[in-house]
Amino acid sequence: MKKNYSILCVLLSLLFSCSKPNETQQLASTISKDSSLHIVDSMARAVIRSGFNAGSGYSQIWARDMNTFIEVACEESNPQDLRNAILLFFALQQPNNEMIDGYVLKPEFTWNDDTPYYSDAAPDHVAFKNTVETDQESSLIQIVGKYIRKTGDKSILQEVVAGKTVVERMGLMVDYLKKERFSEKYGLIYGAMTADWGDVQPNDDFGCDMNELSDLAIDVYDNAMLIIALV
Repeated sequence: MKKNYSILCVLLSLLFSCSKPNETQQLASTISKDSSLHIVDSMARAVIRSGFNAGSGYSQIWARDMNTFIEVACEESNPQDLRNAILLFFALQQPNNEMIDGYVLKPEFTWNDDTPYYSDAAPDHVAFKNTVETDQESSLIQIVGKYIRKTGDKSILQEVVAGKTVVERMGLMVDYLKKERFSEKYGLIYGAMTADWGDVQPNDDFGCDMNELSDLAIDVYDNAMLIIALV
């Protein structure tokens, strides 16, 4: 009888020790019960419903920003408005097939940038690009992928923009990277050494255009973004 009691105590001890949450489970429980996260989520959704621009002080619509919030935008925005905003990027794709960083209506192009980008397919807009970075093409490809997964709207791939379908234009963007930003030596894409928001180099005053002052660099971010886009 004494032996059986001892075995029972051991089993109960094991049972209670197994049922006690570990640190990871305790953290997950704390996060799931944190009501402030729901407040932040609702505030973010309200911001996205107000437009796709980078913020109240920025009228520009950026590819890398849209790539961050596209999935929530699919839930909170007018589907046609979102689709048009995506297609406008393709309308502003350049003759060498590179993709721009972002765009704005022409009257709102008020900052000091001596390299604006234009396209006959988007006559009301002007585009801009920080050429020290190499994530614009991969960001837009990811945008399209996330948009399709959230909405099921595969027809966007066959939408014709300035004589070419979206899927054709995405392929041409990858061709641009292979031609203009690919290191044969390392088998990776490159940009310039940057800091700040990741798209400003320290060597000149403007800092956003690749030039003779740039230090070429192969970074994890650009290459990871491309891999994500391709898969």
